[in-house]
Amino acid sequence: MVEHVTKLLVLFNIVIKRILTDKHFAAASPHLCGAAGTTARVSLPVSLPFSLFCSRRWAVGLFFGLLAVLGVALTRDYGMSWDEPAERLNAYVSAKYVALRLAPALAQRQPRLAEIPALAHYPDADHGVLFMLPLVALEALWPGANPAEWAYRRHLLEFWLFGAGAWAVYQLGRARLASWRWGLAGAAILLLSPRLFAEAFYNYKDVVFLSLFALAMLTLARLLRRPTAGRALLHALACAAAIASMNIYRDEKLFENAARLEPIWADAIHSLKGLPNVLDIRTLGLVAGIDLASIPDGVGRRAFNALDHAFQKEGIMIRTTGDTIALTPPLVITENQIDEIVTKVGNTIRAVA
Repeated sequence: MVEHVTKLLVLFNIVIKRILTDKHFAAASPHLCGAAGTTARVSLPVSLPFSLFCSRRWAVGLFFGLLAVLGVALTRDYGMSWDEPAERLNAYVSAKYVALRLAPALAQRQPRLAEIPALAHYPDADHGVLFMLPLVALEALWPGANPAEWAYRRHLLEFWLFGAGAWAVYQLGRARLASWRWGLAGAAILLLSPRLFAEAFYNYKDVVFLSLFALAMLTLARLLRRPTAGRALLHALACAAAIASMNIYRDEKLFENAARLEPIWADAIHSLKGLPNVLDIRTLGLVAGIDLASIPDGVGRRAFNALDHAFQKEGIMIRTTGDTIALTPPLVITENQIDEIVTKVGNTIRAVA
């Protein structure tokens, strides 16, 4: 299912970008929709789809409703990130601390809490747990027979949070551009990025911060437009949530780690020079581009074959554009993982030679 959805995402992304770059789109809109948002000059049987497009309530409701349903349908098709167990343990450490403060007698009778490190002696005690904390509290109260079920629930809730962030982008675009259609197009472009869409199920750092930041900007825009105490409080809460998720970059020294690994990454990637069909290699920070020779009469086919082989056979996800392999590893990467990536990318390049 993931393969088919990815193809649809790529197709819709192309369509949305084509619409946004089409100078005739704005001029054509009055011929499709009347001034009051009703269809005009459109004959059956296409009048119903166009009427849905022209009706803000129908179009927006259908768009975000289908997004919510899509999250339910795809949750089990995505795995866990390598650091999800660590993120879960961080939240349990904080949950144990809170439980011992609020209900010490009850907490001390819980056998599971005895196995969890104390906050005072835990090395990662400063990590933000805003998103995870309420979820592990619910997991502790209703553990269930299969721990993986709670992982799927966390993934679904994160995807819905990403959907809420996309809704905030829609609202901001609608207000800024004075058009709900352009606002919806902006939200669609955000959602139709294949990597963002996939990581919305398991990336508890970047995607959570992105979503909360979008919501914080929406609350700020509404506060500036009509200041009230309630809107000020809502904006403060949204900003606090975004900052709490952002602090992990500082606490885990992710930027310092990226700077330290930059020369190691560059040397490892450039070791792929000389492999079949490799024309050029470029690196910048923890980013790399590897240009491959095109297959005659098939520009982009070799890189697509590389993407497919890397995912299916090597177990890594790469990005491609034309016949260029683009590598953008996470900031938490280690030296051993760099070696693993380079080995698997080398295997992939040889396989598609």
